[in-house]
Amino acid sequence: MFEPNGHFEPAIALRDERRGKLIKGRMIVTEGSVTEVMIRNLSLHGMGGYVRGHAPKEGTQVQIAIERIGTFSGTIRWRRGHTFGFQCDTEIDVLAISAALRAQYEAPAVSTWQMSDYYKVPEPKPQGVLRRV
Repeated sequence: MFEPNGHFEPAIALRDERRGKLIKGRMIVTEGSVTEVMIRNLSLHGMGGYVRGHAPKEGTQVQIAIERIGTFSGTIRWRRGHTFGFQCDTEIDVLAISAALRAQYEAPAVSTWQMSDYYKVPEPKPQGVLRRV
């Protein structure tokens, strides 16, 4: 921007801090189509990611549904081929999402299989039996 004294001062556009994540989800476009998405980063006001097909046009209203986290409504702000930027209508609690994702992977796995189901322990041979070598 030009100041009255003739000096040029560049405008600084500050962005929200981005947190890198890889989260699978679904993008629901207002016209009804559903596409799988991979969210690459989250911030207070939006997220970036990529889709399997071409990303919707800028200005398109969409919802992004993330299993066990929630559904976010907003607008596509930019796109480049398969990648896109999404501005959410409400603020995103990035720390709560990070904690929920971490809890999913830290929970102990519940399993019913036993080692004996997959590995048969050989029975010992009786003592005193001669075998030909």
